[in-house]
Amino acid sequence: MSRRLAEVVRPGDVVGRLGGDEFVIIAPGVTSPDRAIEIAERARRSFALPMDVDGLTLTLGSSIGIATTSSGDTSVSTMLSEADLAVYEAKAKGRGEIVLCTDELLMTAARLDQLEHELRSALGAGELALHYQPIIQVRTGAVLAFEALIRWERPGEPPVDPSVFLPVAARSELIVAIDASVLDQVAAQLVRWDEDDVHRGVRVGVNLSPRSLMSPDLEQMVLEPMRAHAVDPARLGIEVSENSIIRGSGDVIEKLDRLRASGIRIIVEDFGTAYSMLARLEDLPIDVLKIDRATVENPGATPLMQMVMATGQHLGVKVVAEGVETSEQADRVAAIGIEAAQGFLYASPAPPDRLLATHPSSASPTSD
Repeated sequence: MSRRLAEVVRPGDVVGRLGGDEFVIIAPGVTSPDRAIEIAERARRSFALPMDVDGLTLTLGSSIGIATTSSGDTSVSTMLSEADLAVYEAKAKGRGEIVLCTDELLMTAARLDQLEHELRSALGAGELALHYQPIIQVRTGAVLAFEALIRWERPGEPPVDPSVFLPVAARSELIVAIDASVLDQVAAQLVRWDEDDVHRGVRVGVNLSPRSLMSPDLEQMVLEPMRAHAVDPARLGIEVSENSIIRGSGDVIEKLDRLRASGIRIIVEDFGTAYSMLARLEDLPIDVLKIDRATVENPGATPLMQMVMATGQHLGVKVVAEGVETSEQADRVAAIGIEAAQGFLYASPAPPDRLLATHPSSASPTSD
């Protein structure tokens, strides 16, 4: 790849390898964004050409970020930082993108950095609270379990939507610290519910990020709060995305296997986005499949829900329908034979004090 890059640049340009799979082109005198993009396009086309390695034909994609200066006084560190910011944005857009670092991108990055700083402070100040949404037995309306959902409640200010702050946290190890805090809060809440004789023995699912799944400390992070609060691990479920577990490395699968052996339930959320890989499920440590909201909302996806239900029955795992918001959706779910569901039709996520008043515990809350 180095040789290919050297062939597409101009005389006097410099090509370097920063490390790993990252390369840099220094093109003196190029101040026009259009001219810089021309060089980037040549590099992208060169990278895309197939190459033979040990008898294999490989095709690589590339993501390219561009930083320019017209003044000549921008420092090397700033230029590299801006180019890195642009390539990060290019990766986020998908394979094969070229992104120019603009004032707008810099302003967005500055806002995200500020939000990450505030989020770190919020974590330390205890501003990240949990709301709980019940999982309902469709036939009886009984509460089978809860899903813990994180909320950022800033004193004197409107709450920050999770869709805003969670992606910011996921850019760094901050998301792992947040996941650890959620696990500890859930364990403590389970103890309080038992002491108050409300929702005694209920199970709770906690969402874990891909970064946490890859952490070498995953097992300790999940099990230590349960030991510290003397809570049965069987009352905790960890919810992982479909892609995280289906595409997970052998190390991730082994850790999930060990957690499952300790009693922790493994819940695959938003199921249905990669259903072409259903065949691999039989070899994965799974206890619950959650059908994703988009599938539940789409009347045309009923055959897919039927297939997931049949897969769950074959694997001996429970199936939950997420995002049930209308009676029509509930009827469709029930007609397929799905026994558990959650969504705004039944209840919105709520803090524990409001939850206790509106959702009495079922007679057999651990039956899920």
